[in-house]
Amino acid sequence: MPTSADGFLSPRGLMVDNKFCCRTVAFADIYKALQSTENLPYDDQALRMVGFTDRGFGALYVLYLIPIKGAFYNICSASTETLVYYRTVTDVCDYVITAGASARNDYDIIFDGLAELYKDPDNEGLQQQIHQTIGNRMEMLRILSDRADGVKADMTSSVQTIIENQAKLGEMAKPLQDTSTISDLLREADGDEEDYQQDMEAVQSLLLRELTVHDAHHSKKIMADQKMEDQSGPTLSDLEKLLGEYIPCCVGTTCPSLTAEGEGAAVAILSDMSSLLEEFENDAKPGPDILLNANKNKLIEIWDNLVTEGS
Repeated sequence: MPTSADGFLSPRGLMVDNKFCCRTVAFADIYKALQSTENLPYDDQALRMVGFTDRGFGALYVLYLIPIKGAFYNICSASTETLVYYRTVTDVCDYVITAGASARNDYDIIFDGLAELYKDPDNEGLQQQIHQTIGNRMEMLRILSDRADGVKADMTSSVQTIIENQAKLGEMAKPLQDTSTISDLLREADGDEEDYQQDMEAVQSLLLRELTVHDAHHSKKIMADQKMEDQSGPTLSDLEKLLGEYIPCCVGTTCPSLTAEGEGAAVAILSDMSSLLEEFENDAKPGPDILLNANKNKLIEIWDNLVTEGS
């Protein structure tokens, strides 16, 4: 059973600098990462709008543009999925708030009831009330844990797909940066200085420069702006506190874990309540000692703060 020093019966790691981990500024940053994938030129029509002439487009199409187009498509598809999962995470966060809102009443019954039961161990009605309250709260937290576990796997897969394809884009960009080879290829294909300059500028636009894609009001860097690994790091670090083991987005880096076992707060909170129920059922004379000297008022204050910050 956890020790009181571990934050037994508290929201565990859900509060970050007195803010609910799913309501921090960093948590919203993943939207920026996803927005950088909007309107990527993942089909021929969109790629042409980067600025290529017909001849230049044809000269680069098979060796260069088809692989890039495929990576763009995979990124857009995975980003759409990630946005759905992100919204599912917000649903999990809302469920956390629901659990927090019921903490005050539940803890009043559990803490005060155990103190009273210790004085009157034969009070079956009180025993049933405490047992039911712990059981009901444990079931609520089990649903929370299950939802968190499911979305963690989904987020892991979709975010990793984005990062892997963005890494491929980095490799695909290198041949395009060989200006001598690309220049010779385009000069031979175009046969016209004006078309040649237009195609060279289109290559640079694809690599580096800001340009309009699809929408005159939507200017963005294309390949150079694909940095989900950097942009999503703080957000996913906060998600780890809720969901568990760090989502493997930190390629080549060491990602912190919430606990030695890598469990998230959703699992830890459920484990606390499960342990409490087990102790209550197995103790011949249950009393306040099974609460491990936890401070009811302090715990309620923390849960109330979570509700306030998360609502």
